[in-house]
Amino acid sequence: MFAKEVLERMGFKVTQTAAETVTMVQVPPIGQLKAIEEVDMGIVTDAFLTATVIASVASGKTRTLGIANQRAKERHRIRAIIDQLDKNELVGKRIPELKRGFRVHCLELT
Repeated sequence: MFAKEVLERMGFKVTQTAAETVTMVQVPPIGQLKAIEEVDMGIVTDAFLTATVIASVASGKTRTLGIANQRAKERHRIRAIIDQLDKNELVGKRIPELKRGFRVHCLELT
């Protein structure tokens, strides 16, 4: 689900077996990673941190939603990832924390 619904939309090449028991993911060439304007991670909330880090180096803006249920059990990890991305200047501006998720704006990579 995560690979097809999120990574493939961002430009990764995703190949799955017919039974979807094996998934192979190939990283796109440098500069071809695309942001997803809005992604609902409600079904795969355990992968939202991975999606956030990937979004931080993708071209454009990604708004991650559907993770409100994670706020109770993962709030420290959410805050930590936001703080680390800000600290390492991987994002273009402060990441706004939303009630249902957060938004990542990538710096222009040259």
